[in-house]
Amino acid sequence: ELVANSWDAYATKVSIKWPDTRLRFSIEDNGAGLTDTEFRHIWKTVSYDRISRSGDTVYAPADLPNRPPRRVFGRNGKGRLSGFYFGDTYKVDSWRDGTAWTYNVTRGEPFSIEPVSQSPKRGHGLRITVEPTRQLEMSANYVRQVIANRFLFDPEFEIKVNGVLVTLNDIPNERLFEREFILSTGETITLIVLDSASPHDTTRTHGISWWINRRAVGTISWIWPPSTSLLDGRSSEAKRYSIMIMADALADAVKSDWSGFNVKSSTWAEKAPEIKELVDGVLRGLKAKEREQTLERAVAASKSELEQLTSVDRGKWGRVLEALIEKCPNLSETEITQVMSILAKMEVSESQYSLLTKLAKMDPAEIDGVND
Repeated sequence: ELVANSWDAYATKVSIKWPDTRLRFSIEDNGAGLTDTEFRHIWKTVSYDRISRSGDTVYAPADLPNRPPRRVFGRNGKGRLSGFYFGDTYKVDSWRDGTAWTYNVTRGEPFSIEPVSQSPKRGHGLRITVEPTRQLEMSANYVRQVIANRFLFDPEFEIKVNGVLVTLNDIPNERLFEREFILSTGETITLIVLDSASPHDTTRTHGISWWINRRAVGTISWIWPPSTSLLDGRSSEAKRYSIMIMADALADAVKSDWSGFNVKSSTWAEKAPEIKELVDGVLRGLKAKEREQTLERAVAASKSELEQLTSVDRGKWGRVLEALIEKCPNLSETEITQVMSILAKMEVSESQYSLLTKLAKMDPAEIDGVND
């Protein structure tokens, strides 16, 4: 929210000092800044609606000529509350038109504002400073990743965390591909597939992420709004890939708090089904790729045993492998390969599947004993 506020102020540079220990947090930008009158009005107005009061476009300050207008991010003024994440009181310094003002903002119904000082100062900008009252759980490196995952930066919107520039390289994934599609309305969307190289234990950081006017909407997940699951969360694809959907065409369907989409809006009804077809096509390709790779590795792992089987038995083995991949998405590739290797070895052994019969008759405690 604080970074979004800087964008809305037409900042071109944002500097964040993130304390890895209990040191001072600050975020400073060179945006338009606020006069004393503007600050008191905006900060004191509960549920301040930026768009209804000032429109959805912000223009560059006079000292930045020939810059294009920006679509704003903020809609409900939640950025004012973000400072309370660090402590019960934060300081705001704002400067423009040759004057700087300082205020203390303190939590309480919902907060109070105390003017501190006024002094001459050139330029324009705003700084929020907090002395954290608790140990922060996130490191500066993680903060860079979060910012990179939440914003796609305009080349003229520079953000640094502890002096280190945030770029898309901070997203800990490899781009598999990036492709533009033209909707039937003539508008363009972009799909970017990210590959984390190997499946993670959970899908917490994987799924589809929506980007409207360079800002993320909602949270990343494999749920298509409002409640359709695109992938089984247990599958290797769900734990490995992410899809970024750049769809400015859906801007009018975004909820005011950016938590998701108004799925009953005409914009969503008109454009979302077509976008979903494109995403489904990408997912079919990813599933086919994963399936093919798993099949190849399982066959390679059991090569010596398979060479001893007849072509008919190899065909049966292959069909079992395909069914296992399809019906047991929670099994990892390693586990699938191990199961199929065991079956191949049983097929060529003298006792064949008698071991399976014995295992089937064991209760869980007996199986645990064998495993020990």
